[in-house]
Amino acid sequence: MDPILYPVACFVTGSTPRGGGIWRDILWAHPLGLLRRDPPLPILTSALHFLDFKVHPPALARWRSRPLRAHYRPCADWRGELFVDSGGFALILDPHLDLSRYGIPPDRLPEGILGLQLDWGADRIASLDWPIPPGLDPEEARRRQRETLEAALRTGRALAGMPPHLRPRWMIPVHGTDPEDLAAFVREVLGRLRAEGLLELADGVAVGSLVPRRRNGWAGEILAFVRAARRALPEGMRLHVFGMTGSIVPFLMAEGADSFDAASYVQNARHLIFLDPRSRRGIPLAEMEGLRRYPCACPVCEGRSPRADLEILRGKRPGRKSAVYAALALHNLEMDLELFEEAVEAQRAGRLPAFLADLPRRFPTLRWPKASSPAAPSAFPAVRPHSPDDYDLRRRDWRPSPEKRVLLLLPCSREKPYTASRSFRRIWRAVEKALGEEARRIQVVFISGLYGPVPLEEAGEEAVISYDFRLHPADREGIARVAERLEALLQRMDGVFRFRAAFCPSPAYREAVQRGSRQAGDLVLFASRRDLPRLVRWLRRAVRSPSEPGRRRNGR
Repeated sequence: MDPILYPVACFVTGSTPRGGGIWRDILWAHPLGLLRRDPPLPILTSALHFLDFKVHPPALARWRSRPLRAHYRPCADWRGELFVDSGGFALILDPHLDLSRYGIPPDRLPEGILGLQLDWGADRIASLDWPIPPGLDPEEARRRQRETLEAALRTGRALAGMPPHLRPRWMIPVHGTDPEDLAAFVREVLGRLRAEGLLELADGVAVGSLVPRRRNGWAGEILAFVRAARRALPEGMRLHVFGMTGSIVPFLMAEGADSFDAASYVQNARHLIFLDPRSRRGIPLAEMEGLRRYPCACPVCEGRSPRADLEILRGKRPGRKSAVYAALALHNLEMDLELFEEAVEAQRAGRLPAFLADLPRRFPTLRWPKASSPAAPSAFPAVRPHSPDDYDLRRRDWRPSPEKRVLLLLPCSREKPYTASRSFRRIWRAVEKALGEEARRIQVVFISGLYGPVPLEEAGEEAVISYDFRLHPADREGIARVAERLEALLQRMDGVFRFRAAFCPSPAYREAVQRGSRQAGDLVLFASRRDLPRLVRWLRRAVRSPSEPGRRRNGR
């Protein structure tokens, strides 16, 4: 069987398939949208992705009344394979998330997730799992493995009670703290399934928790994890690797992986990053402003111009901004698919080792792993369970230095410390480029989904660098907690800062900031990633001018 690359997509982004901003174009409005390809593309989605789009229970019930293909058939007659992951990372990153309002009680999570997957019309599923990020406390890691195993057993029992022709193909997620731990967990899972007579229902396993290692460049360690999983599997069982795409995929194929999923094509596009076909490196769209056409022969780029796209984004030319982002995403996906298809063809012809050896020559600026490289020792901040009480700025004696005249609220990041994250570095590079030394007058306060406000000076606190949490729009209790703590900070700092602003592209964090700043009429909210240039201009005026740079209450 040939390897498979699943583009990751979001389907349930509003009340109907015709909404959803960028996803409308990525899925079907663009002529080369995911649902319009011939032959049809396989697609991976998360069972819980609707949580990121504030889809209310009545709307979700309408979506669940028919498979996703039926909802989208008026837009595109897509017949590709649908792989529905559990979305377990959402429950790990926000343990307070209660899905009861969507008909999934806490004591029925594995069965509830399976119900969603079946309603979406999944051809392939991954049962509910609890990821293990690098550096996680060993006791907590073992607890998560037990939860993942129990969810797999409960899912297997439910599938065993279904008519065979209605069962989706089942992938069992597996996670480990290191390659040896992963292999031991794979053997434990398979042994328990075999003991209950459920192993024959499983199509394979899916290795997770590798994305943080990919972000940190630990390719050798990733290969070691996949190698260990393959060796622990019986011959013939499929091996999927979650979150891997791009240059590492051919090397994972050499280690025995059968399928992968790609989300970075959209993530890069949201940051206006264009994947250069000649070097495979990302280029910021702003650096291509002088070009009349894209340096690419792919069908997505045909007839498009970086200059024109930037003019659309800046409001200087008519056009839909979401269509620009979608075209960038689809171009990036073309680059992923092109390299992947080359690797598949090389594998079919028995030339994969030669293909891997030739990649560094073709793309010398990229960092390439060796196909048999050993695991390198990685260094990640320790991660352990935390509660909101472990850090609360209201109980701390913190005040900004006197030179700080502007308050800037920024969302936290999964990477720790926050200042090491890609999102913060992108924002702060733009600020420092525009303001130079005057950037020191800006007081950055991060908005943590778990803790609320965290000043930059305290972002290195143990409780802040060792938690793993992401606030979801459906976590009403969490949003209220963050809003309450932010309101307390703004009241305490009333009169300390001359100007106050927030940059919050994430819906859950934006809502918390809006609620927490209702009494702060002078706080200016920048609500979209596209607002970064406007934010920088506002900050420059705020820092340099004694007069007010622009006053809006919770509005863009």
